[in-house]
Amino acid sequence: MLDIRRIRQNPQELLDALQKRNSKIDLTEFLQKEEERRTLLSQVETLKARRNDESKRIAQIKREGGDAQPIMDEMRQLGDQVTALDAQIKQIEEYINDFVLRLPNYPSAMTPVG
Repeated sequence: MLDIRRIRQNPQELLDALQKRNSKIDLTEFLQKEEERRTLLSQVETLKARRNDESKRIAQIKREGGDAQPIMDEMRQLGDQVTALDAQIKQIEEYINDFVLRLPNYPSAMTPVG
């Protein structure tokens, strides 16, 4: 399996290698999905960090005898968002893995064109 980071950092290298093999594979959708996956991962990590911070705040409020129910309700909604984003990420990762598994290896420099 090819390294996704290598493809993302230098897609032209893969396109040139594919051209040597007379293979016509379009990387546009793959690169878009990879960027979308990275964006969603960033969003999920931000939401999880917020949820962790708020959980500590809820514990503090409860220790002080306050009402933390509004924050808890908000965190439930945030948890639902995280779950939905995780499902999207999983779907995108399945596409990416399937795509990369179907790509041929880079040909050797000594391999003739064709």
